[in-house]
Amino acid sequence: MPRKIVHFSVCLALLLVFACESTPSRNKGKNRVPDNNPSETDNRENHVPDNNPSETDNNKTSVLLLEKEFNEAREAEDFEKAYFLLLELIAQRDVFKAWDYYQITGLCLERDLYGNSKMSHDNILDAARHFEEALHQHSNSDTLHFAMAQYLFGLMTLEERISHPYGAMKATGERAMESIKNALSHGAQPSECHYVEGNIYRFQNNFLDAIEAYRLSVEDDPLFILAYEAGFNVSMELDYPDQAKSWLKEGIERNPSSYELANLLAHHLLDEGKQQKAVDVMEAYLKRNSKPARKALYDYGYFLEKNKDFKQAITSYQKAIDTDSLNLDAYYRLGNLYERESEWKKAYQTFSELLKHLPLNHAYRKEIRRTLETLERKL
Repeated sequence: MPRKIVHFSVCLALLLVFACESTPSRNKGKNRVPDNNPSETDNRENHVPDNNPSETDNNKTSVLLLEKEFNEAREAEDFEKAYFLLLELIAQRDVFKAWDYYQITGLCLERDLYGNSKMSHDNILDAARHFEEALHQHSNSDTLHFAMAQYLFGLMTLEERISHPYGAMKATGERAMESIKNALSHGAQPSECHYVEGNIYRFQNNFLDAIEAYRLSVEDDPLFILAYEAGFNVSMELDYPDQAKSWLKEGIERNPSSYELANLLAHHLLDEGKQQKAVDVMEAYLKRNSKPARKALYDYGYFLEKNKDFKQAITSYQKAIDTDSLNLDAYYRLGNLYERESEWKKAYQTFSELLKHLPLNHAYRKEIRRTLETLERKL
């Protein structure tokens, strides 16, 4: 069952990955990818091409090959190789692209589920040099300043034993805030800037200023779901449960199709012992959305089960499996409910299907086999 608040280190890692992959939004609720047309992007420099057409063609081919190799290295999670390919790609381009520095930020902030870096600290710290050089040459780039702020926030989350190129962690935080102000002054999206600002305050345990920053974020962009989630989490850390719920309810009112906010609110209500209200939240979400998220039917079944409405829960789990035949949790909970209702044949069939879909090295295979053996004796 998802917890109402993910442990901060894991939540932080996931938020970092999400944030560093996006660029400032020019459209409400949308992530903008910088345009490749230099005339429409911020402070991109056109280098005068060589008069020899063959050399220009060769350079375009080289850039395309480097882009391909970079994407392959990243897909293979060879982040250090991807990092050096990206630096080579930046050097080869005829036109400056701020998006490249979002890619650097993404590589630097890649974390595993435990919050550990996936790239070496030496390379992560080396990236500061390239950011500073790019900012020196393109000081009016809002996207570059914003990418720098995200990168600096990533540095703050590294282990304290790592020596930071900007001095103590406090100095790194101040430099990150300066980057946010610069990004705003050059036209970056306020909602995303204030969201990163809130993350920095939160990491510094300055929760009240974090709340204010998240409030500014959703005032600028009422569709910015991450900011509502962050406001909820910080309110819970401050032990303000009513304020926490108000963040989610406001977010749902403005984003009625958001599965993330509905799911978070329902689990929070369940943790408060309000099972029926949790059911109501997910039921309302399903009524609002003709094409709900794939996990929504499973969640609805889970809340129904916790509310002891077992027959409706069975129906919802069955629908969840029809929608997603690889939802292993749905098979497991459905099998348990059939067993509880003494429907031995249906329980046996459900656990048999679950066993077919479980990976060969899955820890639950032995348990499922024992369950099937027990059910065989009851058939």
